[in-house]
Amino acid sequence: MNDENRLKQLCNDAPGWVTTILPLVSAAAGGLVLWATWFFYGDLYPSGFTWHNWIQPALMVIGGLLALAAAGLLVMRRPGGWDLLWAAITMIPVILALRLVIVVILAVGHVSSAVLDGSLVDRLGSISPASIAVTVVILAAIGIASLLGKADETPEDNS
Repeated sequence: MNDENRLKQLCNDAPGWVTTILPLVSAAAGGLVLWATWFFYGDLYPSGFTWHNWIQPALMVIGGLLALAAAGLLVMRRPGGWDLLWAAITMIPVILALRLVIVVILAVGHVSSAVLDGSLVDRLGSISPASIAVTVVILAAIGIASLLGKADETPEDNS
């Protein structure tokens, strides 16, 4: 099924108010993301940006622009509007994944520099018990969630 047929099918299946309000929601989300980017990152000067500080605002601007473009296409009932809206929405997990990669890279850099200058033992001694407790709770929650996810999986019946 091509995009135009998929869009027509979705418009036929959805209530009328959904196809009317979706462009407004897309435009509002795009504008809100662009405003949030300006609000949170507007006071940072280019000299204050390190290599990892520009990734999230850049992806947020791209996502906001995609949502605004999708709003225009959705108003005209073009099938590309849905694709642009989904591309804008998928920027959220991309941003989160890249931030996680950056955290890992920075953590490895800090640990390696601490090992090289011999201050690793001093840094480990200054960790508060509260931060250790929070880390244990987060790891336990992730472990429980993964166990519950495995418990929900049922083997296929081949008989």
